Amino acid sequence: MLASQAAEKLIEEIYSTFYFMVPRLPSRLSKKRLSESQFSTLLILINRKKEGEKITPKKIQEKTTYSSPIVTRILDNLEEKKLIERIPYSFPTDKRKVEVKITSAGIEALSKEKNERKKRFEEIMSILSGQERRAFVTIWQKIVRVID
Repeated sequence: MLASQAAEKLIEEIYSTFYFMVPRLPSRLSKKRLSESQFSTLLILINRKKEGEKITPKKIQEKTTYSSPIVTRILDNLEEKKLIERIPYSFPTDKRKVEVKITSAGIEALSKEKNERKKRFEEIMSILSGQERRAFVTIWQKIVRVID
């Protein structure tokens, strides 16, 4: 592996663990258009879309551990921003059940937010030497394994 490829892989590894820290950063470092709950909900929707899975508010609640009223509020806000849409299931027995889908605007907003977070993260990590970054990744991966 070339040095530049190794560096890129290292950055990706660090970034993949970074999202755990974002809510704890001072507000000046974590300014964003999407709240953490909106961001995580859109991530769930985009990942499930790739897998072809239909997502209901109940499934979002299970994936996030947010209460039902909070999921409803998150979805209301995302729908107001036109980042998701709720589509009624075609079950004649239950008209209340809906599928939640991410819109093209939602995909774009999520992509933009991920890029902005990655840029902020790279700025923060730039203060560390290569050796310090590798040590950080090793330590952080150990922490994540304990959390999982």
